[in-house]
Amino acid sequence: MKSCVWIGLVGVTPRPGNCMLEGAQGAYVNAVAFVSDADEYRKEVIRALNEADFDVFEAMPIVRQGAE
Repeated sequence: MKSCVWIGLVGVTPRPGNCMLEGAQGAYVNAVAFVSDADEYRKEVIRALNEADFDVFEAMPIVRQGAE
């Protein structure tokens, strides 16, 4: 399958020591990835958020953009 843009809403909580949310216990963020399918999207988004010291607690439906 050809890669395209996938967009989703993801709930995150910061890990100890992560101050990016300035004290908030969690947030919903838009996550965008250029991937070929929903499984790859989830893997890439979780990987990126893990690298930023966030845990994912919820993922909303994914919208595929620019599909032929």
